[in-house]
Amino acid sequence: MTTGTPPPGAPAYEGSQVQLGGGRGGMKPLAQSGKVLIVDGQLILYGTKGQVIDRAPVATVSAKKTWYTMNSVIIVRLGGDRKYSLAIKAGGAMLFAGPARLTTGNSAGKRFLAVLKAEQQRFGGQA
Repeated sequence: MTTGTPPPGAPAYEGSQVQLGGGRGGMKPLAQSGKVLIVDGQLILYGTKGQVIDRAPVATVSAKKTWYTMNSVIIVRLGGDRKYSLAIKAGGAMLFAGPARLTTGNSAGKRFLAVLKAEQQRFGGQA
């Protein structure tokens, strides 16, 4: 886990190989191998080809794990009205199946939530 404050311009969190969904319920596929960054108080979502899909200040972002996916998918709301689902695959634990996933969960998703909370506290957000 990242500790301390990252230098300006350095990502506090960088998640790669992100399956990104949008639309109602976050179920419309937007990126198969996207990227998510938290940098300088902003959450930025990138598509498979590197295009910016959306961005928002971390202060306006809410996030929650989905129990029905064994915490492998995170639903984020940007600005209160734009909803996305993130399946962050970097980090290894997402590769486990069955009982192993139940006990380990998704370490990449857990790390994303921890860094988001820390950045929200740092920038005066929803934490």
